[in-house]
Amino acid sequence: MAKYSMNRWASNEAQVCKDGACYEVDASSITPTWRAVQWDGTSGWAELCDGTDYDVNTGEQAISAESELSALATAWQTAYDAEQAAAAAAAAAAEEETPA
Repeated sequence: MAKYSMNRWASNEAQVCKDGACYEVDASSITPTWRAVQWDGTSGWAELCDGTDYDVNTGEQAISAESELSALATAWQTAYDAEQAAAAAAAAAAEEETPA
């Protein structure tokens, strides 16, 4: 199972890591009261906030299933896919510029 972590600094801005690969993501779809998340592949927790001040921890919530992280996983995958597409486009452009 994948390991995830998240650190949020605004309602729509966060860093999400999956198995050590980290991306800044649009966090709009992630539970607004989650300010940080740790998931070790089998269990985890979220640090909570009031949904507006991401510097103040208001408690913790246990996470018992990876399915609870679906929005977080989707945000990471979207950022990963964008990076891969950009790399492929850059490689294709470089290849076109190289004389045969």
